[in-house]
Amino acid sequence: MDYWSEDALRKFLAGTLELILDFCDETITLITHDLKTRPKSWHQRDSAKTLKRKTQNFKRLLSAQLKVIPHLDRDQLLTKIYNLILMCERLSTLPGFGMSNQFGDNLVGNPEKQLLRRK
Repeated sequence: MDYWSEDALRKFLAGTLELILDFCDETITLITHDLKTRPKSWHQRDSAKTLKRKTQNFKRLLSAQLKVIPHLDRDQLLTKIYNLILMCERLSTLPGFGMSNQFGDNLVGNPEKQLLRRK
């Protein structure tokens, strides 16, 4: 992605998020239809409702990401793309961790994210 322009990265990320949002809409529709038409035991019903709720929360998160894409620069777009890939693979970075050195200085930053930016 070193050779992609900022505009191409923006279109790629927006298109990817829109595709995932369409998939979330289809999933929510299928779960709702399934809950209405098929009789289920209480634990199957609860697990379907939980899946629907998680899908709706994921959709809300991605919708918020889609709104900020026009305001990002190239480095921020690359970071969003890497974080989206890691999140979908269930390997997202650990929040709240900082770095320190041998002198005990606390440095601002997340070591996992710093590794992604090294060239």
